[in-house]
Amino acid sequence: MNHRREKVTEQKQKREERRDALENRQQLLQTAEALFSKRDIEAVTMTEIAKAAGVGQGTLYRHFAHKGELLEALLSPHFERFQEEAIANFGYEQAATQPLQLIYLFLIHFAHFIEEHTAYLQALYRAYQAQGGRSFYQCAGHQWNKERVKYYLQNAVGVGASSADLDSDYLAESLLAVIQVDLYLYQRHTLDWSEERIVNGLAQLLEGLAKHSLHLPEQMVGRKM
Repeated sequence: MNHRREKVTEQKQKREERRDALENRQQLLQTAEALFSKRDIEAVTMTEIAKAAGVGQGTLYRHFAHKGELLEALLSPHFERFQEEAIANFGYEQAATQPLQLIYLFLIHFAHFIEEHTAYLQALYRAYQAQGGRSFYQCAGHQWNKERVKYYLQNAVGVGASSADLDSDYLAESLLAVIQVDLYLYQRHTLDWSEERIVNGLAQLLEGLAKHSLHLPEQMVGRKM
């Protein structure tokens, strides 16, 4: 009887610990978001976040090993919406008939995502660079994008729109590199290129993958961004 009571008590304690952990995590995310809204994201330290949230640094680092993981968690709901929109608008049915056009539209969609979340993505990229370990390109978001583009490329081969010897792994990474955060922001803000110029350049790149000239949707060519 005592053993059963002890087991019930232990289970209750574990549930409370899980609830406390979830509450701490949410508090940390809300605090970080509030601090980031007032100051340059890269200037806010993990120590400041823990102090403002009223938790110890050990608690913070148990949830997020470094600032990049925290930023990734804050971006997660926005990226989930990006994924849902991509699946709804550039899905598997369209990929069977116009895979190269879908790569173009998907990359434009990602460019819009970068424009909308520039500060967070730039800070995320630099946070992973500073770690010197796990690369930004190993993030779940980049891997999802890669698999999506790779799928379109494989469909392009399947329907005869691209050569059978096309290296979908290499090309998926390479196409995403062209629209990756650091290069994209350099082109937009240092070179002062318009979003329209960048996406039209993407169309020219994709034409090189096609056996014939890539017929893009008329409403997307030269579209004002």
